[in-house]
Amino acid sequence: MGSSWGSLPSRTSPKGGQRGCLCKDGKRYSIKCCNGSLHAQGIGVIDGVVNPIVPIFPANTIAPVISGATSLGSVLSSTTGTWIGIPTPTFAYQWRRGVTNITSATNSTYTLVVGDSAQNITCVVTATNTLGSANATSNIITAQTYSAPANTIAPVISGTTTLGSLLSSTTGTWTGNPSPTFSYQWTRNGLPIIGANLSTYSLILADSLANIQCLIVATNALGSDGAPSNIITANDFTLITNRITEINDQRITENNNNRITQ
Repeated sequence: MGSSWGSLPSRTSPKGGQRGCLCKDGKRYSIKCCNGSLHAQGIGVIDGVVNPIVPIFPANTIAPVISGATSLGSVLSSTTGTWIGIPTPTFAYQWRRGVTNITSATNSTYTLVVGDSAQNITCVVTATNTLGSANATSNIITAQTYSAPANTIAPVISGTTTLGSLLSSTTGTWTGNPSPTFSYQWTRNGLPIIGANLSTYSLILADSLANIQCLIVATNALGSDGAPSNIITANDFTLITNRITEINDQRITENNNNRITQ
């Protein structure tokens, strides 16, 4: 039996008696697809029998889209975009920093790291079927500029300088991205006071006439930096110390006298 484009109507033919072609979108059948410049795939009637659909090379019609915040540690995610292809393509991902592939960044999501600072981040999606593979690149997301902490205004301690007074320290003003966290270390004459690691400190007898200061340490993922506060000099607690000594001596004497008279 010879082959001819028969006159039998077909659901794959846009008009009876003419060969139908599958358009680039993989859904429509149109003579335009056969006669035009689109990549048409022949489907028609041969002796009244509908031809099978032939494979179509993957082609991207809508680019992938990545979304997410640009701060350090944020998770970006990428769509595959929209594709045609027969058989239906499978997809692979490759994230890029500028024009360089990021090692092991081959999932649909990517977490921003320090090395991405101020870099253009994209995702290349590769679609593959039995005919081959094709790539499509996403939109660009530019990561924020990440920086280590740096002090711009020194910390300030305030409070009275009498025995038992509560001093408090600000952190000062800092730059740094991500925003730094802070720790405190109070010092007496330049030496750390053991256990004095809060934003406040109460003056004790050992602080008599000492220079009291607070060192603020700011830390983020890129490093740490310290800034000292102003200095506050504590009052002379000698008179108070002497009075306490006198009271203690008096109590000891009284206790000894009580033992003797018993």
